[in-house]
Amino acid sequence: MLPGCIISFFLFTAVFAAPPFFTRDEPKAYVAGFSGVVEGSVKFTSTGGGAGVSIDYKLFVPNNLLGPFSYHIHENPVPADGNCAGTGGHFDPFKPNSPRTGCDRSKSWTCEIGDLSGKLYPFPQSTAGSPSLTATLRDPWISVIPGNAAFIGGRSIVVHNINKDRIGCATLVPL
Repeated sequence: MLPGCIISFFLFTAVFAAPPFFTRDEPKAYVAGFSGVVEGSVKFTSTGGGAGVSIDYKLFVPNNLLGPFSYHIHENPVPADGNCAGTGGHFDPFKPNSPRTGCDRSKSWTCEIGDLSGKLYPFPQSTAGSPSLTATLRDPWISVIPGNAAFIGGRSIVVHNINKDRIGCATLVPL
């Protein structure tokens, strides 16, 4: 009798106490809005079912800066003083378990989770006031679900120039 009660308790808990995939309070999209040297935004939207995100890029960097420009998700938000150096290193929650030796965009699993330009491509210099990068990419490795190891909320996106200097950064906030 006791084993039947225990099984019934676990079945009840699994069926009635399990949280839904998204609750009404959980954002399904995050955006990093840039202003300053780098302008524009990068928006991450859930593709549903926990299988990654769709990323919409619209970034502009003035012609007087040398490109191509790389861009990555960094570990920390932009600090209150706006100094991009405070955003930490590239976000890759799985790096300790699988060291990366490079990024092959045809095999996205070889890239750091936060290596956005490695997965898509570095963007060129601006021409005639148009955005340097306007693109949409689906990324199966990034998550907008709190608690997931690849969750990006509250982290930052940093844009680097050809010399790898951090020329712009923005914190990812819920939409």
